[in-house]
Amino acid sequence: MSEELTNMESSIIWQQHDQRLNNHEQRLTTLEVTMTGLSTKLDNVDLTIKEGNKEQKEKLDVIDNRLLDEFFYRQRSNQDSEVDIKKINQENKWKLWLKITGILTGSFSFIYVLFEFITTKFF
Repeated sequence: MSEELTNMESSIIWQQHDQRLNNHEQRLTTLEVTMTGLSTKLDNVDLTIKEGNKEQKEKLDVIDNRLLDEFFYRQRSNQDSEVDIKKINQENKWKLWLKITGILTGSFSFIYVLFEFITTKFF
């Protein structure tokens, strides 16, 4: 009877041990599957980031090229237009002179009318 008990106990212990081993193997398998899934997700994130960086670089290159083109175009056009600006300035000097004299005449007229109004009302 005691042999049967020890055999039963040993078989129970081995069954528990087998269950633990199976449970441990299942956990390892689950962990490996999870790690594989995480690895593929990280690879997808890495690819997405690389694609985003590539698109961003292309956009920045376009903006950079536009800025350089505009900068050099302005430099070229400034050199060409210096002569044109001098001509325009000489042609517009008389217009500027007329505007200044008109403003001065108008302001003096307003001051004169205001002075006349004050002197006739209070004196």
